[in-house]
Amino acid sequence: MIFADTDFFLSLIKRDDWLKKNALKVYEKYKGGIASSSIVLLELMFACPKYELDGEIVTCSFFEICDGVEGVTMEEGMKIAWLIKEKAFGMADAFHYVLSHGRVIVTSDRIFAKNGHDVIDLKTGAESL
Repeated sequence: MIFADTDFFLSLIKRDDWLKKNALKVYEKYKGGIASSSIVLLELMFACPKYELDGEIVTCSFFEICDGVEGVTMEEGMKIAWLIKEKAFGMADAFHYVLSHGRVIVTSDRIFAKNGHDVIDLKTGAESL
């Protein structure tokens, strides 16, 4: 099994990319044996606005290409993409929200409590439990 980084996925997903030809060759050779991680998915989410890509489509493509993703499931990835697109979460905050798995988040960011998540607010010390 090989581990694919962000460039590999971007070159496959983007309409035009100078690495696409080689990425397709690698994909065909290793199809069924490609692993990646939640960090690569996070990097892809950060790349979406730059390349005008839809995060939900990118997430689906990422999980279709991969045979193993460490640190995040497809369902979690889709929820992350949805939070970014529909609830105006920042990329990293969407990951924190989903990967907290319902645990209280210690934060100064308001986006979590605004969306119904229990927090300990670092600004005030208050708990919304």
